[in-house]
Amino acid sequence: MAPKRCKQTARIRRPARPAAAMSSKGVPDEAVVVEAEAGIRGNDTSTEVSEMNWWDAELHWPEVCRFCEQWSGVRDLDLVSTFDFSKKVLKTWLSRGSSGVAYDIKSGGIDEDVIGKDGFMALLGLLMRLKPRGMNVSAPPCSNFIGLSINVHQRHVFGPEGNVAVKSVRLTNLISSNCAVALHAQMLYRPDTYGLVEQPKSSFMLKREIYQQLAKNGFSKVLTYQGPYGADLEKGTHLLHNLQMGYLLGSRMTKDVKAKFLEKKAQKAARSETVASKVHVQKKSDGSFHGTKELQSTSIYPQRFCTALHKVWVLSKAQAGS
Repeated sequence: MAPKRCKQTARIRRPARPAAAMSSKGVPDEAVVVEAEAGIRGNDTSTEVSEMNWWDAELHWPEVCRFCEQWSGVRDLDLVSTFDFSKKVLKTWLSRGSSGVAYDIKSGGIDEDVIGKDGFMALLGLLMRLKPRGMNVSAPPCSNFIGLSINVHQRHVFGPEGNVAVKSVRLTNLISSNCAVALHAQMLYRPDTYGLVEQPKSSFMLKREIYQQLAKNGFSKVLTYQGPYGADLEKGTHLLHNLQMGYLLGSRMTKDVKAKFLEKKAQKAARSETVASKVHVQKKSDGSFHGTKELQSTSIYPQRFCTALHKVWVLSKAQAGS
């Protein structure tokens, strides 16, 4: 018998109220530097499925539940790292004797395209394979959720769905929704496992109702900065998680922390002309800003951040008694 919570959920489809006109002029916050034109042709958002075949997992919640109820297999994974094309997180787990897999359309193609039914079910199957206290690290594409692409997505605090008349907005909404549905199913059928969703601090994604529901059901949100872990930018980052020791990942960009970060950044630039010449953002003729190719590399977590994630996972397992 399906759990009582296994029922079709309401879907937010209302077009958002247009956002007030915003200017990108001035110095952009490093945490929100993205391609203003980000979308289907953006660096972190893609699909191999035509729109008529996009599969909205939230609208098929009973089928998602049936899949989980009927799943049978070996629980052999410590980690499922979603949207981990670099495999940086996966390699961190593997190098410490843990098992895991990475799921990403860039490496797996249509078989790992989360907005196709087969691709979504493949992800769900991986989550069902998690060992007790195994972890799902998910980093859905953020480029169409952040500040400087607001002219495209038109999201705001009262309308995080954005302008759904734009195809790229519909695409990124569905990618993030399907990732959230997979996490909801994981928590319902594998409550003995962990989940973590990562987004830049300016992202509207975690303000969407489907993610707010996670926050109401045992998930906490912590703010950290990847700069002190070795990233080129400050990279304010929100982590939505259910790790007992997840609070240890939290950090503040105080004056002292920022001063040390800038000092190390200057030292790196002094040692390397390549580092010194890196330009992450350029000003356009209309006064707005857009990201450069150098910005793409900042989506890869610094190794010390991956190590911290693994350490907090190990500590949480110990706290839980496993």
